Amino acid sequence: MLAAELRRLRDSGEPLDASTRSTLEAMITYSDNGSADVIYGRVGDAGMADVAERAGMTSFEPIPGYWGGAQITAADMARFYLGLNRNLVRPYRAFGLRTLAGITETQRWGIPQGAGPGWTIFFKGGWRPYEVDETSGPVTHQAALLRYRNGERVALAVLTEEVPGDPGGYGTIEQVARLLLRPPPTGPLRWPAA
Repeated sequence: MLAAELRRLRDSGEPLDASTRSTLEAMITYSDNGSADVIYGRVGDAGMADVAERAGMTSFEPIPGYWGGAQITAADMARFYLGLNRNLVRPYRAFGLRTLAGITETQRWGIPQGAGPGWTIFFKGGWRPYEVDETSGPVTHQAALLRYRNGERVALAVLTEEVPGDPGGYGTIEQVARLLLRPPPTGPLRWPAA
């Protein structure tokens, strides 16, 4: 939704005013659902689908009327993050990157914890506990673009059906990141890493 709103602003010639900036920052940096509702009201399913198509997310499927229910795959999310510079449009790209790098400390679980030092991480996580009605159950997800100090870049997405928290989804995502990203790269990354 961040990418969709920045694209909408650019295409309509609107500025990134203080109110929109604050709403986007709240939505991303500390996962404020009320702010996400506001942005969803602006971009809708069509805006999210447009971003997904441009990013090459072949399995993305919005659930009409519910921004948190969009169907994604780990491959699509990794593809989106690998193309993050392209997916966050100018003139608002720097704002988008700063926002994704500025996630509040209480939500820097998973990939940031598993990656270790030396990485600049642009990421977002999402979660849903058991008690949310009319859903498929608990999930804990996270996706990121990581840039190592030697310039290497890697995109990573981990989707789980585990409850939020540690132990649970947070710990699982951290373990996957640790397996894939430690030791840090000394040259071009080769897959599989482990």
